[in-house]
Amino acid sequence: MDFNPSQELLSKLITASHILHHHGVCDAYGHISVRNPYRESADTFFMPQNLPPALVTSEEDIVEYNVSDAEPLNRDAPKGYIERNIHAGIYRQYSGVQSVVHAHAESVVAFTIFPEGTLQPVYHMAGFLGTKTPTFDIASVYSEADQQDMLIRTPPLGDAFSCFFSAPPSSKKNPKPDYSVVLMRGHGFTIAAASIEHAVVQANFTKANAEIQSKALAASGGQPLKYLSAHEAHDAWEKANIDTVERPWSLWKAEVEQEGSLYSNSLKNG
Repeated sequence: MDFNPSQELLSKLITASHILHHHGVCDAYGHISVRNPYRESADTFFMPQNLPPALVTSEEDIVEYNVSDAEPLNRDAPKGYIERNIHAGIYRQYSGVQSVVHAHAESVVAFTIFPEGTLQPVYHMAGFLGTKTPTFDIASVYSEADQQDMLIRTPPLGDAFSCFFSAPPSSKKNPKPDYSVVLMRGHGFTIAAASIEHAVVQANFTKANAEIQSKALAASGGQPLKYLSAHEAHDAWEKANIDTVERPWSLWKAEVEQEGSLYSNSLKNG
């Protein structure tokens, strides 16, 4: 790609990949994408090629995909992630979503096999979870032709999954999803957010919330836990933390830039 205004966005996408790895949200697997706000002729998004997030380093590692079918604009593009259909499906349904994270953090995966709604906001940093975090069970939407490996491999599966960001699940197109986070049974979780920074913050604090809740449940002796109320969760995110995402982002960005032995971003000054 020639130099263009999207390079700053791509640099941020690379940094986000590094942050998600640094905080244990992603390991060799997992990914983040961002909608392309600069292309007027088509609805597209940027996503790293099929690499571990920690090893995404340059513009050449980023692929541009059509939202319509999750296929690359450049047919000679490097191999992409199989589950880019997660991202494309969400972008198709929610025009206001600008960034998507998908990950398999173990602390969150544990909650995907509990009854739906078990993951609850235990502290103010996770108010975006609301009072219910829905769980998508891919077994309910498989066709006989689908490879049943739990992965969102096709546009129809991507569309079926994206419906779970609406309450109740619906294929109706909306600017914004009702839920920021959807769990995926036996698989992981996905974040739909307004920006790269918001997506990373929500992914990190979803993981942190799951870790705190797991510890509290283990220590509770069966006693009920007191989670944030609907009002508290709403205000903690919508009236406080939503406007402060640059604070953790700036710290996390500095951390991965200092860790030069692993993380490299050739666009960070571009």
